[in-house]
Order: sequence, then C-alpha cells, then structure tokens
Amino acid sequence: MRVVGRLVGILWLLGISQANPINQPQEEKTARQTKAQEILRYMNTTADPCEDFYEFTCGNYGKYHTPSQENPKIGVMQNLQTKMKEKLKVLLAARDSPSDTAIDKQAKIFYRSCLNMAANNQSHADKRKAIAHEFGQVPILMEQEGVAWPAENFDWLHTVANMAHKLGVVVLLEFGVAIDFANNSVNRLYISQQEFPVPSKAIYLKEEYKPLRDHYKNAIAADLMVFLNVSAELATQAADAIVDFECMLAEGMMDAQEGLGMAELYKLMTQEEAFKKYASHMDIKKHASDVFGPLPEDLKVYMQHDYFVHLHSTVSKVPKSTLANYIFYKLLKNFIFVQPETEEKRQNECLDAMKKYFFKNLDNMYYRHQITSDSGKGISEIWRELKKSYQKSLESTELNWIQEDTRKYAVKKLQAMSIEILSYEHYDFNKTHGNLSLDEHDYIGNLRKMLEVMAAIERAKINEPPQSIDFGQQVSMTPVHMVLENAIKVPVAFLQPQTTWCQHFPNALNYGSMGSVLAHELLHGFDDTGRTYDLRGNNYEWWDSESSAQFDNRTKCLRAQYTGYSYGGHQLPDMANQGENIADNGGVRMAYQAYMNWFNNAKPTIEMETLPSLNYTNWQLFFIGYAQIWCETTLEEFQSAMASMDAHVPEKMRVIGPLSNFEAFSKAYQCPLGSGMNPQKKCKIY
Repeated sequence: MRVVGRLVGILWLLGISQANPINQPQEEKTARQTKAQEILRYMNTTADPCEDFYEFTCGNYGKYHTPSQENPKIGVMQNLQTKMKEKLKVLLAARDSPSDTAIDKQAKIFYRSCLNMAANNQSHADKRKAIAHEFGQVPILMEQEGVAWPAENFDWLHTVANMAHKLGVVVLLEFGVAIDFANNSVNRLYISQQEFPVPSKAIYLKEEYKPLRDHYKNAIAADLMVFLNVSAELATQAADAIVDFECMLAEGMMDAQEGLGMAELYKLMTQEEAFKKYASHMDIKKHASDVFGPLPEDLKVYMQHDYFVHLHSTVSKVPKSTLANYIFYKLLKNFIFVQPETEEKRQNECLDAMKKYFFKNLDNMYYRHQITSDSGKGISEIWRELKKSYQKSLESTELNWIQEDTRKYAVKKLQAMSIEILSYEHYDFNKTHGNLSLDEHDYIGNLRKMLEVMAAIERAKINEPPQSIDFGQQVSMTPVHMVLENAIKVPVAFLQPQTTWCQHFPNALNYGSMGSVLAHELLHGFDDTGRTYDLRGNNYEWWDSESSAQFDNRTKCLRAQYTGYSYGGHQLPDMANQGENIADNGGVRMAYQAYMNWFNNAKPTIEMETLPSLNYTNWQLFFIGYAQIWCETTLEEFQSAMASMDAHVPEKMRVIGPLSNFEAFSKAYQCPLGSGMNPQKKCKIY
C-alpha cells in the first residue's frame, strides 16, 4: 500500500503556512472532530487509493448502512433526506404555535389524519370504490360481484380527461401547460406520455428483468385484494393484464438513456393543425377542453408524436376491460396506503405520502426552523468562486478547442446563470391553498382534497403568464439545473449542516463536496443538452460547427470509457447522451480549480484546512470530500436494474471515472502512470 499521507510533513511544497494551535470554539472543534471520525469510519485504508479510490474512501460504508427490500439503496444523498425527515416529523407533531402559517396547520392535520388512519377496513374500501364510480364502472369490481361489465359504455378518452380535470390524475396521456422550450416567454400545450412507474424501457422489455416485473404484478394483485376486496384469482388475472399492457405501452415511451432532446421529442403545431393531423385518433381540441376548459385561441401545441401514435395502436390491441382496469387502478393507487406495523415506519410512510402534496410547504417549514443564514452565505461564496473559475478557463487557452466567438457567448451565458435556494419564502400559499380545510379523521377525503387543489393549479395555468416549470417533489432532493431558466435550484435538504457543507469544515471538504455538486449543475448548462440553450434558457444553436464537431469527438472518449465499466454483473448501458458524465468530469475539475483559487487568495493555515487525526493534505482531503458524497450500498439483486434506470452512472463510477481522468488527483496521491486511477489515456471536455 502507498502511504497517502506522506506529503503532510513537506509543508513548504504545499505552500501552507504552519500556525500554532489556537483555541477553537467548542462548537467548531466538535464539528471538525465528528467529521474526521465519520470520514475515517467509512474509509477502507487498506485499499490502494491509486487502484480504486472509491474502495479507499467508501469501502466501509456498507458496514454502517444496511439496505433492505424496502430500501434497496442507501447512500449519502438518501441519508440527507432521512435526516431531514426526522426533523420534519418533530415539526409536524408539535402543537400549533403562533409562528405556524395557515398551510403549516393544514399540513399538520394531513399528517395526523394519516397517522390516525385505522387498519384497512370495509369503509375504506367503500370510499375508494365510490371515488372510482364517479368516473365510471370498474370491470374487476363488477366481475367480483358477478355482474357483466358494459364495455360498450366505456370511453377511455372521456374517462382519463375527466380524471385529469377533477383530480389532476394523469393516465396514459398527459395534457399539460408549460413554457415553450424554444421561447420561454410564451406557454404551450404539451401532449405527452404519462409518467411511468419505471423510467426505463429495459425493465419493461428485457427478459433479465422479468423477476422485477413479476414483483410488480404481485404488488398490484395485493393492492386489489387488500384495498378493494377482490378475490385472489381475479386480482392475479387483472394484475397480469395490467402489467403486460404497461409493458406494451412502454415500447413507445421516452427513455432518458436514449439521449433525445426536446426538439427531437416534440413537434410544434397550431391547434387546428393538431386537430387535422390526429383527427383519426382523437379530437385534440375537445379532449384539451375537457381537461382545462376553454382554450386560448393562440395556444399552440407540442405533440410527442411517436408516443401518441404508439399509444393509440396499443390501446386498439387490448380488450376494453384491460384498458379500463388499468386506468381505474392508476386512479385508485392515489388512495392506497399500506399501514406499517410500527409507529416509526408509519411516521415515515405518512411523511413520504405528504411529499407529493406538501413538498413546498415542508421545505419552507424546514428552512424557517432549521437553516441558518450561514448556509446561504457559504453557498454564495462557493458559487462565486466556481463561476470565476469557469470564466477563467473559458477566457484562457485551456479550452481553445472551442472557437473564440463560441467561448465569448459561453461567458455571457455563464455570467447570466443564477442560483436559488428553494426556500419558498415568497411563494403565495394562500393563493393556491387558501380555501383548504382538511379533516384529521378522514385521510382518504384529505387525499382527494389535495388532488383537487393540484388539479386546480394545473387548470389555472392555461390562462396565466409563463412561469417556471414545476418538477414536483424531485427538486426537494438534490440541486438541479433548470435549462429553460439558465438557473441552478438548490433544495433546503442540501443545506443541512455537517454533511455537504459546514462553516466549521475545511474548505477543502466544502469545495470537494458542495462545490463539486454545484459545479456539476453549472456544467449542465454546457453539456450535450445545455449547450443547445442560450443565456435566456431558450432552445438555440449558438455553437459553431467546428466547435460542435470537437465537442462530439471528445464526448466519444467519455462514452467509450464508461461503457467499459460493469456494475451488478452487467456492462453499463451505452448512453447517447453523456451529459451527466460530462458534468461529473468537468465539475470536479472546476471545483478543484475554484478551491485552489480561494486557497491561494485566502492563504489559510494548515490547521484550518485539514482535520484532526487525518493524515491527509488539504489537496487529498478535497478528493476524499468529493468521493464520500457518493458513498452508497445497494442490494446486489437490484444493482443492474438501477443502473439501467438512471441517466447517472452508479456512484462508484462517478468517483473513479472523473478522478482517473484528472491529473491533479494523481499528483495529490502520487499515483504512478498506468495505475488504475492514473491510466495512460484520459478524457477531458471541460
């Protein structure tokens, strides 16, 4: 094993001045000691960092975190959510206080109604059946009662439009209003695919994933038996047909790993053009009006053509009863809730259920009660250094493979890029939830009311000015790049102290963790998708042809590198879109350069930029901080499936891929050329 801490004693080579120990405040001292212990606990120091840096930094993570069938993957990012959950549960369980807003009080009632819900009984099943009957007759329920289902009365288009209008429940086909990706000053009507439970064609179609599909069928059958009192035989038959139909439908779905852009997926046309083009399939204007009410005459339509045509072809191939059972099951899934046996699990399940409806309010509650102003200041400082670092690269010869005019525009786009903490301080909850009145003894009724609120918000968009796209609760998890806004959105969960950032940590850690994540998101504005959007967030080709050719050529290097990795016994899928890998590779470089600039200007002491009992230089600590945000453990039987569903490569490759391409890493750990983490051939874009 190489002794990775051997440079600590040669301080003059690092340019770090040695200072006499100072009397640190106890809070700071404790935070640093605790972090040092956590870092060391997860490391496998017997591993060679120059052969497998992920094993070196995260090799013992699985000893302290055990995945399960309920939670097959546990990682640092998931733990952020867990920590936030624990604090939210305390806030929600507390008595009402003068500081509670109106929506806070309704959230607490919703939470209590979920906790108060008795074990499943006949009254709950009757409520669910009543909701279904508002929209039509359900084949499996009628069959259970020995009554023939009148197939001739079933109109699937009318049924799904009615569900979308009243409850905002989208089944088969989504009609949604959002800003135009080519001109974000106007709204468009998007007609697109439903949200699939599994965002991967491979899981639906490949034989190797049949066990997962069987598990899905069993889960649906269990729902039908337990929550709708359907017999085992009928439930099994219906579940098989429902999943088989969804697999057929998935053949036409958009898969993120295919790398298609918005312009490739959607075709713009007027309402009249859409009406004529698809008249043989459906009356576009009538269906849209059934969902939203009267449409503005000048509202144009973006159609996901391939899926739309595939949907209608698929619908014609299955019995009407299968189609109806599928639609009604998707509706009723919103009202199905499994009561866990323990109080702790029930609290967690109830909080997870709340996220769909109250994620903005929960984030706002957490922000008001848990986040200090120091976190925002820390984010802003790192963000400024990252932008300065990338601008310096664009204006130097480092990226001279990009033509000068293109680099000049890239600088303008960078300067225009903004960052926002999603605290929802200025969100008008009264406008959207002002009339909300929940009942702590009627959880199913509360679910319905929340769906009605969400449906009303969606319907109102048809006559409102363009606004930011709402990606739902997913923006409560990790920072995201909003390509249509040229902006980075940071959720409050990411600001939790002593994880990805802390004012008491060495900045080597802060830049390695928080800095690299923010740099990753920044670079999404310049990856294979982001570079097709201008500084205002509009779809526009601003790259010259020579620079584009160079970009494509360099992307091939990354594509070849990552398809050479295997995970869960399978080679990683060959993804046409390399945006995530581009952002990972360029992000750690940018964060390192930003840290180096800060370090050279601030001239901190070695004591402040290292941690007690860790014999690693600040430069080495930077890379440990980067690697450990990706520590995770996943059940072996789920590894291949997870790799096939995600546009990101598995966490291990998010560490070894970028760092094996980065000369500064090899220098910090003195890795010989030709070692696992310092290969002869390296890929670089930014």
